[in-house]
Amino acid sequence: MQFSQKQLSIIGIVAISSFMGTFLISSVNIALPEIEKSFELNAVSLSWVITAFLLATALFLLPVGRLADLSGV
Repeated sequence: MQFSQKQLSIIGIVAISSFMGTFLISSVNIALPEIEKSFELNAVSLSWVITAFLLATALFLLPVGRLADLSGV
């Protein structure tokens, strides 16, 4: 089976974005102790850090996908 250049690009972008999502959440989790020290947060506030990051990521997912659809990527 032969893939076109466009198909390979799409596969590469999906693979990288799948990796980056997991990587970024892990890096925020690793940074939580330092965030706790710097801002003197309690456990509930720290959980909001993770929640806010996930919500921000989800909020940008649909508009960026729509933009990609409109641009023909």
